[in-house]
Amino acid sequence: MDPQVDRQVPCCPRDLRLPDRADPVRPGPQTPPRPRLAHPPRRPGLPRQGRRGVRPLPALPTRVVLSVDEKTAMQARSRRHPTRPARPGHAERREFEYRRHGTASIVVALDVHNGQVLVEDIARNDSVTFIRFLRLLDGSIDPALAIHLVLDNGSSHVSKATRAWLAAHPRFTVHHTPKHASWLNQVEIFFSTLARRLLRRGEFTSRQDLIDQIREFTLAYDKEACPFRWTYDGTPLKAT
Repeated sequence: MDPQVDRQVPCCPRDLRLPDRADPVRPGPQTPPRPRLAHPPRRPGLPRQGRRGVRPLPALPTRVVLSVDEKTAMQARSRRHPTRPARPGHAERREFEYRRHGTASIVVALDVHNGQVLVEDIARNDSVTFIRFLRLLDGSIDPALAIHLVLDNGSSHVSKATRAWLAAHPRFTVHHTPKHASWLNQVEIFFSTLARRLLRRGEFTSRQDLIDQIREFTLAYDKEACPFRWTYDGTPLKAT
């Protein structure tokens, strides 16, 4: 009987034994097992990996991106007669005449990373009011974060007073949408949601009632907020 042949692969962490001569040879090409390293190479800057491995901690955010704009002249109105809700066999019936109770305006900042919004009611839409809102953002956001603002070209956003205030606060970086393209600002999506879910079918007995309902809607909205999936890639739109 022929003696067994024991071959070793040098410079390998574990022994790889070739089959004995007495073993039957399998048809087809045979690929030797790929040797494994005893210790995987360590990436620079990462902690040593243990038996289960250690995932690196995610990088802390260094900036916040806010989409900011105003929604003005929202009417606080109520129907002259109460709305009759829908029931089996009957559609909802709404009175077409209504009473006006004034208007309300708000300024909104939408965090594009988590979808949450901050809403403040305003009496006037001017640079003084807008700068006051910027001060509110400056004081309520972590000082370690830089603030990027996405704005349209409204008069309160490009006035001399606003530009001077922003120049004195380098923490803020402004990105303006193209002219006549304010719809590119993501906060407009929130305004559409607010109009469809509350303003269009709501009834408000006063201006303050309108503001209170907007605040309640915002609190409920922020509990389930999520960032919008932005799909517009800059391709020019064609009318159909």
